[in-house]
Amino acid sequence: MASKIKTTISLIIAVILLLLISTLLFSLYTVDKIKSNLKIQVHTRTVIINLKDNLAFMLDAETGERGFINTSDSNYLQPYRISLQNISSNITQLRSLTQDNPIQQGNLDTLEKYINLKLLYTENLITLKKQGDEKKIKEIMISNKGKYFMDQVRSVNNSMQMLEETLFENRKANTNKSIANGQVIFILEGSFALLITLFLATVILNELNRRTKTEKKLKDYNFELERKNREIEQFAYIASHDLQEPLRSISNFSKLLSGKLADHPDKKIRDYTTLVTGGATRMSNLIFDLLEYSRIGKDVSKSVIDCNKIVHEIFTDMIAVIKENNAEIHVSKLPLVNGYPYLKSLFQNLLSNAIKFHKAETHPVVQISAIDKKSEFQFIIKDNGIGIEKIYHERIFIIFQRLHSRAEYEGTGIGLSQCKKIVELHGGEIWVESEPGKGATFIFTIPKN
Repeated sequence: MASKIKTTISLIIAVILLLLISTLLFSLYTVDKIKSNLKIQVHTRTVIINLKDNLAFMLDAETGERGFINTSDSNYLQPYRISLQNISSNITQLRSLTQDNPIQQGNLDTLEKYINLKLLYTENLITLKKQGDEKKIKEIMISNKGKYFMDQVRSVNNSMQMLEETLFENRKANTNKSIANGQVIFILEGSFALLITLFLATVILNELNRRTKTEKKLKDYNFELERKNREIEQFAYIASHDLQEPLRSISNFSKLLSGKLADHPDKKIRDYTTLVTGGATRMSNLIFDLLEYSRIGKDVSKSVIDCNKIVHEIFTDMIAVIKENNAEIHVSKLPLVNGYPYLKSLFQNLLSNAIKFHKAETHPVVQISAIDKKSEFQFIIKDNGIGIEKIYHERIFIIFQRLHSRAEYEGTGIGLSQCKKIVELHGGEIWVESEPGKGATFIFTIPKN
């Protein structure tokens, strides 16, 4: 029954979605068509306005020319010169606006021809007036060429304007038709939307009821999970302490035994006691490191930490190791960060590794620095050690992953995984850049926020 209802609802939703999509697509098509028609209308209206302006500029030029001829006042030439510039600019705009219309381009060629003839005629009169040749001016004006040229300009200009008006009306009719079609679609879409809303309201109410029940279950599960986690943490803590006690006993006993058997003639027996002692120590260190790893992020809050101070504290803690390896450490000024107390473990692990993995017969040289990026601090710990092959650049951050045997280098294989966990707790990243024999550069970021 439940399956049948689910199938029915799925089919209904599918049909509704198809209707919605088809309606939406048609609406988008209609809107796009209306926008296109309106754009064409605006374009046509712009051509009409330019044609009207063109005639106005010609009349302004003619008025300026007549004023100068009649009065010899050069002030009349100022609007004349301005009109010449406007006419030239206007013709260029018309040429661009009508480039998709061959008929209007032909008309514009004719218009421009008569405009040039009229302006040449006018310029000739102005030149003659400046020369004071009134007789020649009178002869030219009696010929009525200026009137003829202007009548031709007006006639061609009006013909072009009438053609654009016709185009405008046709395009306006197309726009109104698209709007009317769009209104019908929107009404249908509104009706469908109402039905869909009612249907979805029912579905949503049912879903809300289901989710409320599910959230209550999740809340109960989370509470139970938290309780289990607390139990596991408590168990781990107790188990580690319970394990540490017998390990200490084994270690102490094996040390006593080693002392007793120090002069034993059988070397194997002496080696066995050494192996037992070493194994107990390694197991104790491993348990300690695992506890530290599991505690990262538990019940701590951020505070402002002076990285210079914690690095100085690490130097104090590691002074014996530093002297033993004759390590040379250079520290640039480090920033204050908003972080967790685990940053000390992060620096200590990376510095310890930089000293530990040095080349034979070469004293370690370590450089610690930081770069202030836009939204984060980038810390760099660079050494001159044995380096790391590229294929291991990611593997070394996985817990218990070791690249060397314990006989070569001591360790539990947890240090770098602790570093990664601490950096990720801060919301940063950590990576290594290295080549075998060329040292290693560990880089990690701590966001400013």
